[in-house]
Amino acid sequence: MIKLAKKVRNIIKYRTFALICVFSSIPFSIFGTIINFTPIVSIIGFSLIVIGIATILIFWKCPSCNRRLPFRFDKDNDFTYTYVCPYCETRFYDDGTMEQ
Repeated sequence: MIKLAKKVRNIIKYRTFALICVFSSIPFSIFGTIINFTPIVSIIGFSLIVIGIATILIFWKCPSCNRRLPFRFDKDNDFTYTYVCPYCETRFYDDGTMEQ
């Protein structure tokens, strides 16, 4: 029997947003420590890290089994259009659909 795709919250977009926040915070943090007279740059870098981690903690979980997905980053798999839950084998697509 063919299972149809079910529409769910698009967790891949949240993951992409969180990764952009975390990776863009690195230059802000480095420039903030090199240039000591502008602490606002360090504050922006720290804020981006906090926003990225909070996004991962809140939204990066499987909508099917409701377990938290791994935090590790894999450049070959994280920027693709699909992700597979390692616990329940549910497949998620970047258009907000999933297949069990």
